[in-house]
Amino acid sequence: MENVGAITFTDRILMPADQLEDVIITRHYHVHLHELAHMWFGDLTTMVWWNDLWLKESFADFLCGISFQEKVFEEDPKTFDSVDQAWNEYYSLALTADLKPSTHPISQFIKHTGDATSTFDEISYRKGATWLKTMDYFLGRPVVKKAV
Repeated sequence: MENVGAITFTDRILMPADQLEDVIITRHYHVHLHELAHMWFGDLTTMVWWNDLWLKESFADFLCGISFQEKVFEEDPKTFDSVDQAWNEYYSLALTADLKPSTHPISQFIKHTGDATSTFDEISYRKGATWLKTMDYFLGRPVVKKAV
C-alpha cells in the first residue's frame, strides 16, 4: 500500500529473489513498480470520489507496465519471450475480465464508501491500463511523457 513517503508490503513478497519462482518474481516487480507509480504519480491523481478509482489504479498499472517494458524486461527477460508478449498477456486478462458477468464500466457510480471495495477489481486495473496503453500507442510515447 502506498503512503506519503512509505510503501508497505507483506513479508511474503519481500523474500530474497533466489527463493522466489519466476512467476513470483514477475509479480514482485509488478507490485513494487505499481506502488512506486502511486508514490510518484498516482497520489497526484487521487479522485474526488470513488467513481473514478480506476484512474488512480489503472494509471499506476500502466506506468508499471511502461517501467517493466523499458527497464525490467531488458535486464531480466526470463518470464516472457518479448515485451509484446507481456503486454498481450495483460490485454488478455483485461478482455477476460470484461467478458465476465461481473463486468462494468471503468467509471462506476458509488453511493457510499462501503460500495467502493467493489471497484478494486480487474476492470479498474487492467481494463483501464489497457485503455491508457492504447492511448499511448495512438498518441505516441513522446506525447504521453509530456502529458505526464
